[in-house]
Amino acid sequence: MNPEAYKIVEAMKSPVKAYITADKPPIASSDIQNFLSAQTAQLLVLLAEEAEKQNEKVEEQTQKMIRFTKAIYSLTLALIFIGIVQIILAII
Repeated sequence: MNPEAYKIVEAMKSPVKAYITADKPPIASSDIQNFLSAQTAQLLVLLAEEAEKQNEKVEEQTQKMIRFTKAIYSLTLALIFIGIVQIILAII
């Protein structure tokens, strides 16, 4: 996963811990909510980018599998044809 995502998660923990442990919080709860909303949005963007990269890799691998399957199919047809020709030649 993107190292930036870990930094964002750690940054999100700091103000919440400070707010919970302080008798008189240094930051208003609405400011913390705004900060967390912005950090969550940034985290979602990073995760979406990571998902897109993984999707491209999976799509590339899927295309390779399709090509290999078509090659195996073609070779199977060729072997069947060769088999039929050999049977016909054996009969004659």
